[in-house]
Amino acid sequence: NLDVDDDLWDSMLEKMLARCRDKVPSVRAAAALAVSFFQDPEEEDDPVVSELIRLMSRDASKDVRKTALQNIAITKATLPHVLRRLRDNKADVRKLLYQVIAWKMPIKKLPISLRCDILKIGLDERIPSVREACVDMLCTTWLAENLSSNPFSLLKCLDAEVNEKIATAALQAVFERFAKSRKRMSGPSPTEWDATANTKLAAATSGEGNLASVEALYIRVRVEWCKKQRGGVWQDAIDRLLLDLSSMTDLCNYHYQQCKTAADASEAERAAAETDICIARQLLQCIKMADFGDEGGRRQVVELIRGMLNDTETPAVLLESAMSCLKAAMMDESGYIRTVAEVISALKEPLTADESEDESPLLEQTWTQCLDMASTLLTSTQVRTTAFTQPRLICHTEPAVRRAR
Repeated sequence: NLDVDDDLWDSMLEKMLARCRDKVPSVRAAAALAVSFFQDPEEEDDPVVSELIRLMSRDASKDVRKTALQNIAITKATLPHVLRRLRDNKADVRKLLYQVIAWKMPIKKLPISLRCDILKIGLDERIPSVREACVDMLCTTWLAENLSSNPFSLLKCLDAEVNEKIATAALQAVFERFAKSRKRMSGPSPTEWDATANTKLAAATSGEGNLASVEALYIRVRVEWCKKQRGGVWQDAIDRLLLDLSSMTDLCNYHYQQCKTAADASEAERAAAETDICIARQLLQCIKMADFGDEGGRRQVVELIRGMLNDTETPAVLLESAMSCLKAAMMDESGYIRTVAEVISALKEPLTADESEDESPLLEQTWTQCLDMASTLLTSTQVRTTAFTQPRLICHTEPAVRRAR
């Protein structure tokens, strides 16, 4: 450390700050680097920090913005300005930002909302080099270094139950990186993660353990990813990951039954129910991708889903996944249409028997569920009219829904 006279310090700082506004971009970049050594991140109105924010945010030269971005201290005050460079108009600046995040911002030091925003923007990047920088940050720093290569910890850090879409995209990016990497990446591999997830799934079906929502989501995303790959090795991975159809169905039914809550349920009970809903939905999507060669297991799946569709207490977020799974299990579109139409007709029949029935939450909920199923059926099949020729669902439901609401 050198002792510098205060007057000399102030004089040097004043001259370097002046050079930050030089007409020549290379001079401004050099001044930004030099002045960064004078910044005091703990001082609220530090002039150096303010100047670096200005250069990083508004300078016309991308090289000046990059220099300021690379050298500014990351604090609660500067972080929002730094992350705005995710939208910089130059790919080089955006790429550098992901390198800065990897270098200076451990995943656990960022709020969940920022973790998700950073990943969403980076994984949606159209410029390959910028997206690769984001994936490098995700796989090498956040996952391997910050989280000891534990994908389940990564999903927890992203609050996967709430941010399922970005959590899914992050896992898919990790799988792609492992598949394309010519040399083995440090830490456990997806094969080892699969074994862990399968062990948790087997323990849950046998009653010796519980399946967490992040583990259910991991299994669903992994199976989906493997389904898109070519070669028997990936089918072998799916077979190793999933259990037999009956066991998967029983576990799905268990979480489905657990997700129903009373009107006076406590906050903790409602939170637990939300977790069960998440797990049941992931399992339904896994079952959809399973081998339906087991006729007994297939019938069990159909029975479970018919029960879900007939139950007005079934959470709305499960309906689409349940119907998609039913369609796969039926293996025949006309049979699928007929089954759903019968369920809708059975649900609405007692409601239309008495047209003077008073409005009630149950009445509205039932009609809403009927319409949700009819909408999903129409958007997921090629046949548009035959299912409704006999039950005449649409002409019956429209006036009744108006009365119910």
